[in-house]
Amino acid sequence: WLVARLTDLILGPALVSDFLSSSLETTIGQLRDSILAECDLRTELSNLQSFRAWLSESAVLRTARLSGCVIAPEPVEHACAAGVLTMQAIRGSLISELSDAAASATAEPDSSDNDDVRWKRALSKALSVAALSIVDGGLFHADLHMGNMIYCAETEQIAFIDFGVCGRMPPWLRGALLLQALSFVTGEEELLVEGFAYAMHNRPDPTAHLDTAALMAALRPLLQQFEAINPTKRGGADVDPAVYRIIAQGQLVLHEHGVQLPHEFALFIKTAVFAAQHLTIFRTENELSMLTTDLSWAAGAFTFSNRDE
Repeated sequence: WLVARLTDLILGPALVSDFLSSSLETTIGQLRDSILAECDLRTELSNLQSFRAWLSESAVLRTARLSGCVIAPEPVEHACAAGVLTMQAIRGSLISELSDAAASATAEPDSSDNDDVRWKRALSKALSVAALSIVDGGLFHADLHMGNMIYCAETEQIAFIDFGVCGRMPPWLRGALLLQALSFVTGEEELLVEGFAYAMHNRPDPTAHLDTAALMAALRPLLQQFEAINPTKRGGADVDPAVYRIIAQGQLVLHEHGVQLPHEFALFIKTAVFAAQHLTIFRTENELSMLTTDLSWAAGAFTFSNRDE
C-alpha cells in the first residue's frame, strides 16, 4: 500500500491509472525498457561527457569565478561499453563522511585554514555550480546527494560522480523556473503560479488555460506551512520531514488544477530536496553567509550572461 501511495503522489493519479490500465505485456515491456535504460552505461557515459564539456566551456562559470571548482571523472572511452564504464579514479573524501564527522565535532572551527572550513568552502562553490547547471548547462546531475560528491583536499575541488540519473531542462521549463525563482526573490507569490502558466503555454503540446488565481488560492495554505519550516532559513537544522509531505500535497494540488508536470520537473524537485539536505551542513552564520555570497555571484553571472531572459 505504501509503495502504491508514494507512486500515486509522485506520478499523479491520472498517469498511474493509465499505467495500471495497460495490458500486462505492455506494463512488463515498459518496466523492462526502463530498467535496461538505467543499466546501459553508455547513457551515463554520454551524460558524463556532456557535463564535463559544460564545465570546461561555460562562460557563465567563468563570469561567476567558479571555473575549476567542480570536476567530473574523465572516462576512458576505448574501455567503455553498454555494461562497462571505465573512468579516472577520484581520490578524496565523500561529503557524507565529512558531514557526519563535522556534525559529531564538539568544537567550532576557529580559523579560515581549518580543514572543516576548507571543504565547506569548496562545497559552497560546488553547490553554486550545480545550481547554474540547471539553468545554463542543459544537463544537470539529478542524483547529487552527499554520497555522490567527493572532496579532493589537495586541490580543494569537489568531484561529482555517478551520472546515471541526469536531467535536461528545455527552454520553456527553464523560463518557468526563472519566473518561480523570481517570486522568492521579490516576494510576489503570483509569479510562482505564473511560472506554471508559462510552462503550459510554451511547452511543445500547449495545454488548456490555467486559472492562476484559483491555483494560487489552493497553494497558499501549503506555502504558509512551508514558510514556517523553510530549510533555507534554518541554518544547520535538519530538514523537517513535513517538507516532503508539503511537496507531495503540492503535486496533488497541481494535478487537480490541470498542471501536468514533465519528467524534468520531477527531477528538479528531487534535486531541490537534496539541496535542502545540503543546507544542513552550513551551521554557522559565517558559513551561511559564504554560501549566500557564492550563490549570489552565480545568479549575477547568469543574469549578466542572459540579460534578455
